[in-house]
Amino acid sequence: NAKFVVASPVDVKIGDIVSCIADDVDTDELIGAWNFYHNLRDESGYNFDGVDSSNNIVYTRDTAESSRFRGHPYIDFSASNPTITITPSTSENNSTIINFDSDSAIVLWCRVPSLNNGESKIIFDRSDSGNGLKIGVQNSGGTYYAFVQVKGSGGSWATSSLNANVETSSGKDIMIGVEKFSSNQYRVSVNASYWNYAVYAGDIEDSSPPPIRLGLSSAGSNRFDGRLYSLRMYTKTLSSTDYTTMFKRKQPFSTMKFAGKVTKVDDGNSAT
Repeated sequence: NAKFVVASPVDVKIGDIVSCIADDVDTDELIGAWNFYHNLRDESGYNFDGVDSSNNIVYTRDTAESSRFRGHPYIDFSASNPTITITPSTSENNSTIINFDSDSAIVLWCRVPSLNNGESKIIFDRSDSGNGLKIGVQNSGGTYYAFVQVKGSGGSWATSSLNANVETSSGKDIMIGVEKFSSNQYRVSVNASYWNYAVYAGDIEDSSPPPIRLGLSSAGSNRFDGRLYSLRMYTKTLSSTDYTTMFKRKQPFSTMKFAGKVTKVDDGNSAT
């Protein structure tokens, strides 16, 4: 059992579902939290649960003693080619929450796969033929980099610079942070370090935004074949302290949702 004190003027009635989101980073504007703990459940409270339409997703548990992920599952994209989508819906009352034209931040933990020179892999994609946003890793000239690509309605795809700021390597576990920096820029970092920028024109959002796809592009190409440990989305930009806290966690995905049905209400200062 749990006792919640809910501030007025919020009404709480018997039969309601009340959720507590626990984390060491402020959750006020957390809109998506996926731990991939043998499921695609969203722990943020907004019910952006993922779906694997290919029904062949593979979860693997990390057993390496040297790994900070030891004992925790992850999605193993090298073991299968799942088609994972995250789709807002009116039935879940979350259809207008994701808006990449407003303040936004995306944080994900992954393991970089082996790539051929010139090859790119897409980890996160919310785009269509007109506009959108993509996050991935690339081998350019034998060096590996993380990148963000953005396309607004008024231009073409813009890709963040590939340089030492976002350098990584094959087989490395990294935290990629992506956030809206200004009215026409998104930026990307690796392991809470330096930022690189993608400058675009026009609006990212349209009247019928596509779902989020994990591990492949909206066209079904550039399949990611590494590991995906966790994913977070916010309707705000994060502070440098937030990114450092996330990066230094012993377990990088500590967000958890605890929820239950209200069976008794003791009236205080609120209406119900």
